[in-house]
Amino acid sequence: MAVLLLTSVRRTPSAIVLFAVIAFLMSICWIYILADEVVSVVVTLSIALGATGSILGLLMIAIGNSVCDLIANFFVARSGKPLMGFAASYGSPLLNLLIGVGIATTAAILKEGKEYSVTFPLQLKVASGFLCAALLLALALVFARRWSAGRLLGICLLVLYLVFFTVILTLELADPSSNTD
Repeated sequence: MAVLLLTSVRRTPSAIVLFAVIAFLMSICWIYILADEVVSVVVTLSIALGATGSILGLLMIAIGNSVCDLIANFFVARSGKPLMGFAASYGSPLLNLLIGVGIATTAAILKEGKEYSVTFPLQLKVASGFLCAALLLALALVFARRWSAGRLLGICLLVLYLVFFTVILTLELADPSSNTD
């Protein structure tokens, strides 16, 4: 209400930087609140369904987190900038992984005051193996096609993802106790 009363359509508000900072901080608060609720829903579903948090994280959070990037990168590539879409497909998850793990690890160490050990269950080892395989496959196919990414690369990566998803799901269903959620 104060903004409507104290500003004019004809000139820029004098406190525009303050408004931008407040808007940025509020967006961070909303993202935190919504992310916390999504995690709570996934934990509740895992308890109600008797499933492990890893499977629901893989099904719901990972896919939901990637859909926006998929859509954005698809439309960037379709608008005539395929290299930008291709680079964003690798750069965005890499930034998310490095910054996300880096900040989370630093915060945990600062909170605990010491280093902590991380469990490395079979599912995480398999996921890491598939990640390396996908990166090497993409590099090999792009190199073999003289630095050109074609339909074959997309099909191979989709097939590799389906194989990964099947293997992880099979491991979880075969021995859900191996997960340390």
